[in-house]
Amino acid sequence: YKQILLELIFTILINEIHVQVENVLKNAAQIYVIYAEFKTSVEKFSKTLWAELDIQKIVSATDEFLVRLRKMRNLKSDPTYINLEAKIKAFQDSLPLIQVILIL
Repeated sequence: YKQILLELIFTILINEIHVQVENVLKNAAQIYVIYAEFKTSVEKFSKTLWAELDIQKIVSATDEFLVRLRKMRNLKSDPTYINLEAKIKAFQDSLPLIQVILIL
């Protein structure tokens, strides 16, 4: 009787862990999609000649990345979310400087 009870408890615990791991991986995948697209965009922008740089397009794209990320409200406390949000904000904060340089 004890062994059956222990097996049942073990099975329940394994199932709970499995569900938790699946959720963590699903959340990480959602964040990674935005990260990968953001990284690709920044690389593309960095390869653009200054004379051809459309700062408004970059500002809009950056704003859109933040909007998409912030739609994931349930992940706001996730360290990966926090790090990505900080990276996007840092890039966003650098855009006014780039805009000034383009005017000069």
